[in-house]
Amino acid sequence: MDSEPEADEPQEEEPGEEFEDMEFDLSELMDEYVDGAEENIKAIMDGFVALEKNPSDLEILFDVFRRAHGMKGSAGMIGFTDISEVTHKLEDFLKEFYENKKPLTPNAVDVALAVMDTVAALLEGKKENQDFTMDIEPAINMMKTFDFDAEGGQPAPAVSAPSTPAPKPAKEISESIRIRINKVDELMMLAGELSSAKIMIKEHLGLLGRVSARKSVSRDWLRDFYSRIGSSVSLMDREVDEMRNAVLSIRLLPLSNLFSQFPRLVRDLTRKLGKKIDYSESGGETLLDRQIIEKMNEPLIHMIRNSIDHGIESPEEREKNGKNPQGTLRLSAFNDQGKIVLVLEDDGAGINGGIVKRKALEKGIISEEEAEKLSEKQAQMLIFSPNFSTRDEATDVSGRGVGMDAVKKAVETLQGAFDVESEPGKGTKFIITLPLTMASTPVLFIPVTGVTVAFPTVFMEKVILINENSIKMENGRYHLSMANENLPLCFLEAVLTDKSRPPAEEKKIPVVIISIGSRRGAVAMNEISGQKEVVVKPLPSNVLNADFWTGAALSPSGQIAPVLNIHSIMSACGVR
Repeated sequence: MDSEPEADEPQEEEPGEEFEDMEFDLSELMDEYVDGAEENIKAIMDGFVALEKNPSDLEILFDVFRRAHGMKGSAGMIGFTDISEVTHKLEDFLKEFYENKKPLTPNAVDVALAVMDTVAALLEGKKENQDFTMDIEPAINMMKTFDFDAEGGQPAPAVSAPSTPAPKPAKEISESIRIRINKVDELMMLAGELSSAKIMIKEHLGLLGRVSARKSVSRDWLRDFYSRIGSSVSLMDREVDEMRNAVLSIRLLPLSNLFSQFPRLVRDLTRKLGKKIDYSESGGETLLDRQIIEKMNEPLIHMIRNSIDHGIESPEEREKNGKNPQGTLRLSAFNDQGKIVLVLEDDGAGINGGIVKRKALEKGIISEEEAEKLSEKQAQMLIFSPNFSTRDEATDVSGRGVGMDAVKKAVETLQGAFDVESEPGKGTKFIITLPLTMASTPVLFIPVTGVTVAFPTVFMEKVILINENSIKMENGRYHLSMANENLPLCFLEAVLTDKSRPPAEEKKIPVVIISIGSRRGAVAMNEISGQKEVVVKPLPSNVLNADFWTGAALSPSGQIAPVLNIHSIMSACGVR
């Protein structure tokens, strides 16, 4: 007969028995868990992509292994047993490579990334509903049936994981941002100083109200009052500028938030298309308004797909043409005098202007007469025409030119510019120029037939005064000759009112020289009434001639001023 245990002897309990009757409020832990899980999922996927380039890098492999182990534990702790089970199997899968010092093969990376797609899909579902479930067996079977001994590690071809969704920046980019405590302190200090300046101005105005009841006020008193209120307004003006700059710095995020998704996209497409591409990025530390980062996501995805699918040739074709079978694709960013420049460059087949013109003629985009006048560069720019494509059928990845008009329009909606440099057989460079922020825009205020309009200066090269008789008419359009360059010119009033505006003799008028990438033109106007940085508000959808406007702002007099769409104005001037 077994003896009874001593009173003070600890008795063994089943694991988890002491927590049996406890209830956890998952909602309190969910946000913290999701932040950590999303960071780990991204880091693990990035690690797998890096391992494909450096398959024997045990340091990267160990970091991926460690993160998978951590995800297994945290998912089990919060009660997400499906995520815990999948990451546990992934940990075992990776252990075979880590413990035996085997390099991760491309096929093994295929499996690992497909498994992480399943984990990402589970996490996304649980963010909406903590009871969300999905079939995890396909992902587990991919790892179970993987043949580690086969050359290249061939997985079972019949098993597949959920398809990878189009990459997109995390929702947190648009819904929330993290702010360092010193930035909050700076804003609080500026708010306090603004409040003090406001109180000073109110006191001055109160004094003015009391003094105005008198029959007369000395000139010295008025001079002193003007000086005091002027000082207060100057102080408030400085504090408002500092507050604006502080808020702007909070809105700015590094472009790495956008770039980080592209290595996986490139890797998956090159595997799918059987191509070899060396992809690299630079300038991820460049800061840009988070709103612009979010809206540039889809355009850049489309451009990268086009470059891989139709820009860079197959290894066989490249070798046949005497090129390295491995193509190159570079995405870079840099700050250029307050504007942000994105460059996507490949060493692929390039854009053949002759082929582009022929296709544009077939589709009725241009006439025979127009085609004869187009330069090689102008012909290449036709790829941005609506419904243009050099292919009769688009692939499931992309179609060269299909949708590029939408890409260009998306960039121009952000007050940006799109340019192309391409040499047939050598490659193509897409250049996107963007403003640093959408929060405010510097403009010139231009009176046009009794209404003040705002002319954005983001692409303004300079303002000059000319005699109207120096403007020449060629082929039914006005041109301005300057520095051995013949620039297309239009009169702003004529563009906006549809009225002819012949030049008048012997009269100096201001002309704004516009430079958008390699395209340049001139816009003449009657006068310029001022310059200011404004906040642009969207226009209602029923505004007439909406193509010429991007929004509205307040003029210095407090009136609403429509903000011009410079791209539309330049098109009306005949600038291609």
